[in-house]
Amino acid sequence: MPRAKSKTLLKQETSRAKEEQLQIAVLAYQTALRSNEIMSIRQVAQHFQVPCSTLQNRINGHRSVLEVNAEKSWLADEESKVLVDFLIKAAGQGFPDTKRHL
Repeated sequence: MPRAKSKTLLKQETSRAKEEQLQIAVLAYQTALRSNEIMSIRQVAQHFQVPCSTLQNRINGHRSVLEVNAEKSWLADEESKVLVDFLIKAAGQGFPDTKRHL
């Protein structure tokens, strides 16, 4: 039986989808510059429905919040997923764990 997604997981998926859309917008802007098309950042932002200021920051080389926070994490995404799956499985078998044991 598949388990329901938590609010945190849904927020993460939404954030990743927005980040992908922003990456596509940056790529489109850079492609337009290379091909000598006249396309402003505002036009690209409206076309891809991303914030203009965020697109401008990303073009100028600023990193995303996801990238910055990934560096702060003790575990990689794959490692944390394995740990969470193990804890859920152990709790389902009657052996719940606490933060203190981790």
